[in-house]
Amino acid sequence: FHEDGCRSGFEIATQISGVPLPWAATEQKMVLPPPDFTKGPPKGLITRFLSSIHKTLSYDIPVAVCKRFIYAFMKQAIQQGTLQLKFNDGSMVSFGDGTKCGSDASPVTMRIFDPWFFVKTALEYDLGLARSYMAGHFVIEPLESSQEYDPVVRPPSQQNETTVALGDPVGLTRLFLLLIDNRDRLFVPRKSARGYSYSNAMTNASGLIVSKVGMLWNFLKYRLWMDNSERGGSLKNIHAHYDLSNSLFTTFLDKETLMYSCAIYDAVDVPAPLTAPGHGLVYRGSLEEAQWRKMETLLSRAQVQPGQTLLDIGFGWGGISLLAAKKYGCTVTGITLSVEQKALAEQRVAEQGLGHLITFEVCDYRTFCRRPENRGKYDRIISCEMIEAVGHAHLGEFFWAIEQVLSQDGIFVMEAITTPEARYETYLRSTDFINTIIFPGGCAPSLHALIDAAYQQSSLTLEHIDNIGMHYARTLAEWRRRFNASEETVRKMGFDDVFLRVWNYYMTYCEAGFHSQTMNCLILVFARQGCTALAPLFEMRSVTQAPALSDAQVNKWLEESN
Repeated sequence: FHEDGCRSGFEIATQISGVPLPWAATEQKMVLPPPDFTKGPPKGLITRFLSSIHKTLSYDIPVAVCKRFIYAFMKQAIQQGTLQLKFNDGSMVSFGDGTKCGSDASPVTMRIFDPWFFVKTALEYDLGLARSYMAGHFVIEPLESSQEYDPVVRPPSQQNETTVALGDPVGLTRLFLLLIDNRDRLFVPRKSARGYSYSNAMTNASGLIVSKVGMLWNFLKYRLWMDNSERGGSLKNIHAHYDLSNSLFTTFLDKETLMYSCAIYDAVDVPAPLTAPGHGLVYRGSLEEAQWRKMETLLSRAQVQPGQTLLDIGFGWGGISLLAAKKYGCTVTGITLSVEQKALAEQRVAEQGLGHLITFEVCDYRTFCRRPENRGKYDRIISCEMIEAVGHAHLGEFFWAIEQVLSQDGIFVMEAITTPEARYETYLRSTDFINTIIFPGGCAPSLHALIDAAYQQSSLTLEHIDNIGMHYARTLAEWRRRFNASEETVRKMGFDDVFLRVWNYYMTYCEAGFHSQTMNCLILVFARQGCTALAPLFEMRSVTQAPALSDAQVNKWLEESN
């Protein structure tokens, strides 16, 4: 994911910035709990009467009204598959036709602990569902047998991650995939200035309160507080996610590369059973191997040559910079907005004796690229999942900055999380869990938005593209598994149940997005017209497809899938 690193503990972050992190401000910003009526009845007849009226007006009536709208909404929205709501009294309500949804034939069961879930979801839509889960209003119940899970979402050999606090994290992925598969029943495409976008087709009251009001409210909050400006906005946004604790990220990232971005697995397309889609990807190897493969791919796409100068924008913990210096002897400059990431990255550079080749700096890309001494200085520029921190309004400014520091015959390689064109206009007019809670101010641009920005503000031309989005689903599933396996360690760092739910929701939310290709991850190669350093890139399938499996390996995979 885009840029930079980690600051230890809530208290330090709050003292330095003066603004609590979203998950540190639990009651005010994160979960916004319902009114508390559990302290016992007040004394006095009049006081008890007034308290009863207060509870009815502030809790019972909102819950009843929103519950009615949510039921009507789900009745229309969930047409395929099965979604079950299970309550404390044992009652259950089901939505859907019971048919298979995608490759998942089992129902998704939401265990509702607090009916305030209906209020949050109705009034805040996507973000309300997220905050309700963080508050512990509901969890997803696990399936009875691991054999009932889609083997792509949860292989039979994978450890059960279900806990009392989290429910079934894999179940969250199943919930999101169910909602995504039913999405087009709520939205129909319409022509817009940017192309095709989704327009809400529902006009009844349930659709309006759940979709229109919730989306409008989230949009207003997001636009009022979003800031990706050079004077502090981007810095604040980066701190909110990456400056938590270096130790936190090491609980789920691979220990060798510390890459916080999409890995590229040794994957092969194989035939699948008749009960599944017509093909399936088999991923081989460890996360560590996959991250090394991704770094090698980026350097290969940039066609890095020995002794060249390389600019690493948003260098993370320095994985790509270290590899470029060690393998090619490149002179590397890295820029970031995270003090914590820079500190650990410099430690890794010193440990490997590469300080004479690598220089890291905390600096905004705009400030760095305006310096006269940097003009045309770099033979190669790599930006790995940093563009999501730039913001749609600043995409042109980003490509202008690249233009300033790239040598005349230079090559620029970008890895970017992207939004499909069909959803991009709606995406820009709305807000969601990711750009509010996880990556404040974040924006995953569309491919067209990137190309248009490059055309408008630079002389760069797109020369090559790879789509590695399906590998991201696998990467996120492995991160989630490692994170949950380290739960005890995470708790010792001072993080609580709310934080654990935040990160499980985040990883499963993104996993479902990439699995369904609602989001994508692209490797883009840019160069100027007439760039003689750019050799033809013709191995279109080398990133995503390895040599075919043997018959025995295919048969084994088919057996595990059944």
